[in-house]
Amino acid sequence: VLNAANEVAVARFLSEDLSFTGISTLIEAAVAKLAGPGDTLDALRAADEATRRFAEEHVRVATH
Repeated sequence: VLNAANEVAVARFLSEDLSFTGISTLIEAAVAKLAGPGDTLDALRAADEATRRFAEEHVRVATH
């Protein structure tokens, strides 16, 4: 979750869709909402996908 949120946040920052301080805000929100056990590869992939969707939506809402 942390890595996926960070990747989206940094990409959106570099494309000037997110402020520098917005990076940590987005990551904190994603970890608080989505962090949990990842016992299998399928669970980790699902968490990664859910985090990326959450992060993109978070940026979209924050910028509109």
